[in-house]
Formats: sequence, C-alpha cells, structure tokens
Amino acid sequence: MRFFSAALTVTVFLIIFLLVMTQRPFPTDVNYDFDCPGEPSPGQIKEYVERYSEIYGVEKTKAMAIMAAETSFEHCFDDTMKVKCSDSVPPSCGIMQVWAENAKPGGMLEPLGITDPGELADPETNIKSGIYLFSIEMYMFKGYDDQTELAVGRYNCGEIEAAVEELCRLPENKEDCWEIVKSNIGLGKEYCNKSDETVIYVPRVMRLYECYKDCVETYEGDECYSIDPCQHRWYE
Repeated sequence: MRFFSAALTVTVFLIIFLLVMTQRPFPTDVNYDFDCPGEPSPGQIKEYVERYSEIYGVEKTKAMAIMAAETSFEHCFDDTMKVKCSDSVPPSCGIMQVWAENAKPGGMLEPLGITDPGELADPETNIKSGIYLFSIEMYMFKGYDDQTELAVGRYNCGEIEAAVEELCRLPENKEDCWEIVKSNIGLGKEYCNKSDETVIYVPRVMRLYECYKDCVETYEGDECYSIDPCQHRWYE
C-alpha cells in the first residue's frame, strides 16, 4: 500500500511537471549572440529573394521593401560582427528581423524544418523564413483592398490580426481597413500601443516597395538589392 501511494505521488508529480514544461514560456536565457557568418552580397540576396518569393508566392519587391525597412539589407552589426538581433525577448534576428519565437519547436517555421533560433543566423534561412512568414500574412488578409498594408503591419506587430478581426468585420470596412486600423494603433491606443512604430513602418515599407518596383523594372542585375537605390524614400 505504501509502495502504491509513493508510486501515485511520483506519477502525479511527473504529470504536473510535464504540463508545466509543455506550457512554459519561451526561454529567456537563450544566447542570441550569434556570430556573423558574413554579409550576403547583393547577388546572393537577389538569388535568395527571387527563389523564395517564387516558391511562396510573394512579390519580390515587397520582400525587398521589408528587408530595407528592417535592416537596410544588413544581416550583422559592423562593430561586433554579430548577427543583428533586437533587444526584445525573444528578439527578432537577421536581415529580415525574423522573430525567434517562430523558430522554436512548434513555432510557425517548423513546417520548414526550422526549430532552432540559431538557424536564423544563416542569411539564406533568414530570408527564406521572412518571406515564408510574410506569405502567410498576405494570405491572412486576402480579400481586403489594402491587403499589403495589413500584412506589412502584422509583420511589424502581431496585434494587427486582432485589430482587423475586431474593427473590420463588416464587409464595407474591407475597402479601407488599414485606415480604420491605423487610427486604433500606437501609443495610448488599443493595439500595438508600445510605440508608434507600426504607424510609421507601414507607409515606409510601401514607399520603399514602389521604389524597388521601379528599380527592378530598370535594372536586370543585382543593383537593386541593397538600400542604396531607395534610401531617399526612407524618410519621406
């Protein structure tokens, strides 16, 4: 009887332990101090962007605009030669600032076989992951007239999804959903209220997108795959 009681106690403990472990938050003690494997060249960026944009059905110039807005096409910090990672926990890393939460087991990148945030240190994997995630966001807002603005907004702030569900449920609101959402995000607002970053980010990406569209129509080489051709559109 005593043995049965002890075994039952151990079993209950193990069940509770497993439940806690499976529901624990993203670990905060992970080392994101990734060594820089080298900056990808414009030619390599062009190769990766064209390959994965075609695979995931994303207009390549939209991916380029996000890359320009996020990191100016820079994968690493020049002074430390470490992969660019944000200060948030978990951080966003690399040339497309992919959120590390998506690269953990069970994350949104698991269908690609990516289950370790360290894999985001590889430029090709980072670009592949960013384009894949953006393709999901584009599909998420399919049917909205301002689909791209909403997808870009969600790439920057995940709460955009909830804002759209709440504010744009009526069919007539699908025509100008971004304008409705925009007035409800930012400091002191209901969504994405840590800063006004998303309000600034979306029009910036859209300006860069128009610029890169013009660029790739003019040049066939890798001249467009850096911040240089469109840097002037950053601050407008």
